[in-house]
Amino acid sequence: MDYVSKLLREGIQTKIIGSHIQYYETIGSTMDEVHVLARNGWSEGLVIVADNQLLGRGRKGTSWISEPGNLLLSILLKPDVKHLEVLQPMTAICVQKAVRAITDIDMNLKWPNDLIVRQTKVGGILLESSVKNDCLEYVVIGIGVNLMLSKKPHNPNYIVSDLSEFGAKTLDRSSLLREILSNLDSYYSKIDKPVEIFEEWKDQLDIIGQFVRFKSGEDVHKGEVISVGDNGSLELRVANGGIMNFTTGDIIEVYE
Repeated sequence: MDYVSKLLREGIQTKIIGSHIQYYETIGSTMDEVHVLARNGWSEGLVIVADNQLLGRGRKGTSWISEPGNLLLSILLKPDVKHLEVLQPMTAICVQKAVRAITDIDMNLKWPNDLIVRQTKVGGILLESSVKNDCLEYVVIGIGVNLMLSKKPHNPNYIVSDLSEFGAKTLDRSSLLREILSNLDSYYSKIDKPVEIFEEWKDQLDIIGQFVRFKSGEDVHKGEVISVGDNGSLELRVANGGIMNFTTGDIIEVYE
């Protein structure tokens, strides 16, 4: 029995997230499948889970290394557009809490969407939205958590690994999936209080006052992080004293 069938057999007590769950041993992309079903009128709360993806992707169209044995899922939501910016922080908090609860591993959050343990990336979050006639139709949230990789991919900006390296050798994926979905369902019910979610997320980032090297496009900047805005933007004080504001990019180094 696959771990999603186990979850469904044991039951999950959520109101929206997980209203319908589909599992695939292999799929092109869980994100793409949710997009297709959303355009066909499926309700929010739909979850697509796969054991393996052939065309997994991350931010900016980068490929996401997928292989059997990890946690790969995408979720369909239809929020009010005013809540769009809080979805990524909300999701990060929910995955972090789930990993900590199931494994006792101290997972941390890295701006803007990385899941890390001891400065090593073990997962990530991707958001894609569909807009029609200037109206938000739906949002797809993708979650990838590395549980056990046969080969660690190389990335020039950060180290990539999995939870097994930090002690989670026999992780029950069904329990972790249930915890993530339950957390998301709980937080999504409070989405009309986004300030509270943003503040919790910012507390977990632990980046204010740190000196960083920051990559935006092809440019690399160095400076002190002075704030994270209520919309999730990063404010950096650079060497000449100027203030730069970023909504996308990557922190590639934290230094003294």
